[in-house]
Amino acid sequence: MVWMLVALSACTNDPVGRVPEQADTGLPPGSIVDLTMEFDPPPPGGVQILLGDVTIPPSTESFICLYGTWTDPDAAVTYVSPYQSKFGHHAQLKAVPAGYEQPDGTQRVCPGPDSMNLFTPFFEAVVAEEGIEVDPTNMMMLPEGVAVKLAQGQHWTFDTHWVNTSENYINVNAALNLGFMDTAEVTDWASSFQLDVGILEIPAGEAISLPFDCGFPEDLTVISLLGHMHGYGTSYAVDHLREDGSVVRVYDIPVWEEDFRDQGVVQPFSPGELVVQSAEALRTTCSWYNPTDHILEFPEEMCTTVGVGYPLEEPFACFRDVPQE
Repeated sequence: MVWMLVALSACTNDPVGRVPEQADTGLPPGSIVDLTMEFDPPPPGGVQILLGDVTIPPSTESFICLYGTWTDPDAAVTYVSPYQSKFGHHAQLKAVPAGYEQPDGTQRVCPGPDSMNLFTPFFEAVVAEEGIEVDPTNMMMLPEGVAVKLAQGQHWTFDTHWVNTSENYINVNAALNLGFMDTAEVTDWASSFQLDVGILEIPAGEAISLPFDCGFPEDLTVISLLGHMHGYGTSYAVDHLREDGSVVRVYDIPVWEEDFRDQGVVQPFSPGELVVQSAEALRTTCSWYNPTDHILEFPEEMCTTVGVGYPLEEPFACFRDVPQE
């Protein structure tokens, strides 16, 4: 077993939130700084989803979504490589539920932070076991024969989040490269899951811990877990609540570091090492300390356990003990 640090669904040239010095740009505050990137091509036979250039005002947070539909036959995704300009926080391909579709090619502001509850990521970071050769450009290293399905007719959104902490307007862009295997060679379909604390309020001047439990509709072989909070987190843990009444800790960060917001700690599992039966659950416990004079809510803070497992043919979401349809 190996612990690895990987970017949470985004590849950036610089750490998110690092403000460029005015001397570096030679421009006064309020100027437009071009941070758009050239992107690597997808692997042979793959596709690239490209977010058009957008302008983010200074000292603002923006969620920009590009909508589309997978019109090709069912595809078996085994390669995922996201790219995002500086000040990007995430760039994820997410499933769009019925009623929230947009015409293909629509690029617009996402439904705000509420998109966290509406759209579930198709892909999350997966790392291989120690000693296995990995492709550093691929954020998803799946077991042999396992792939993530993009079903024909699936509505999707390329959901990007930007936090412009500079004094300038910034022009930015993002891309997502996908690669595939032959669907005839797939032995198990995998997908991502998102276990979220839901509505969150951390009182000023207080330290609190919030546990919540989420189960799965059928027995699930988990191949990775990643915990996500922001800068006020103090610790993060995930426990496996087993049918026999025992509790096994499967993910543990006793001291949360601010850098983990953007460089999440991924815990991989060998096939069969962590199997959550349908009668069992994963319990996430997030802890924070709020030194400010105001209540902390999303997006200042959050608590989401993300992972990948199989058999799971479409993304699964659970918010504060309640599975999402």
